[in-house]
Amino acid sequence: MSFQRILEEMVAEVDGSIAALFLDYDGEAVDVAGRNVPKHDLQVIGAYQGIFLDRVRKICTTVSHGEPLRFKIDMEGSSFLNTVLKDGYYLVLVLRKGTREALAWQHLDNCRSRILVEM
Repeated sequence: MSFQRILEEMVAEVDGSIAALFLDYDGEAVDVAGRNVPKHDLQVIGAYQGIFLDRVRKICTTVSHGEPLRFKIDMEGSSFLNTVLKDGYYLVLVLRKGTREALAWQHLDNCRSRILVEM
């Protein structure tokens, strides 16, 4: 199964999701899926999430807390759920405000497992 298809299924399954992104260690989009969001905008979102992930990694290293596995960024009207894959790759799920976060994390974890099998 393609990465694109896995991302599209997650976006379809999560009420309130806006987009899903699969990114490499440089913040470049491997694949993206979104609901009426221009691909370029998704690529920019993914790149910035990569910068945030890099900062979180550095903080965790500095305070000897190990490798971060996932983190969330809340914005005024949306949230970004981030999870680490392997070899610097990561996933981002973009949600509208008010989305059931626990369910979204479950879907993101499932998507993570599926992509890891394909990698």
